[in-house]
Amino acid sequence: MDEKLKRLIEQAIQMEKDGITFYEDLSTKVTYESAKKMVLSFADDERRHLRILNDIFSNILSMDIEKYIAENLPGEKVKTIFDGVKGKVDVKDVSDELSALKLAMDMEERSYKLYDEALSLETDESLKKLWKRLADEERRHYDIFWNTYDFIANPEEWVLREERGLLDGG
Repeated sequence: MDEKLKRLIEQAIQMEKDGITFYEDLSTKVTYESAKKMVLSFADDERRHLRILNDIFSNILSMDIEKYIAENLPGEKVKTIFDGVKGKVDVKDVSDELSALKLAMDMEERSYKLYDEALSLETDESLKKLWKRLADEERRHYDIFWNTYDFIANPEEWVLREERGLLDGG
């Protein structure tokens, strides 16, 4: 295994461990039950990523990567955290939650960049699929956090944009 790729895997393992801790801690601070479930689902995803990375790092490369990916799909996500909180956002909670969401977005951005770098260095086609898959999952996490941040920070604009509200001239 290429030395740089090995270091990237070690970094990725540590990032996933940090992510698990971060999301578990964040879940204790989140006000809304639906948001707590979403955050805990991210901790579960990070645990799954960690298991995959540990398997790779342990040089279990003789495995059928396609089968391994199929067997390690993300758990079903909370479809949206917004259904249960529309019109119920408490302004005093917003600043703390916005700060936490910014931290989460930063973590996810670093994760998908790391996986993109590993993808660019990888020569094995099966492992390329795995790196791409992990990068895509981290990007989805980022997008969900961004959407959540946008909803909390700008609920009226978010509703107009996401629900394609129509404005009439009258």
